[in-house]
Amino acid sequence: MNDVEEVIKRLVALVNRNFDMDVVLDQANAPYIQSVKVKRDSSLEDFLNELIGVIEGTNTNGALMYYFGDELDFDTPEEYHRH
Repeated sequence: MNDVEEVIKRLVALVNRNFDMDVVLDQANAPYIQSVKVKRDSSLEDFLNELIGVIEGTNTNGALMYYFGDELDFDTPEEYHRH
């Protein structure tokens, strides 16, 4: 399995672990989510922290940063400074 497939597999598992979804197939036979609920009180925080872990674990030249305003950002090594 290549890196892209591994990331997609980890993201799908992450979504399934944290959310209860009502899924149907759309006209293109692709999954379409009609409704979603978090599985437990900490699911949103768990989801986002695990998502950060997936992104940080990828084989890329950049990294996630937090600057200000409670928002995440992603830049290449030449441009980022973690705060």
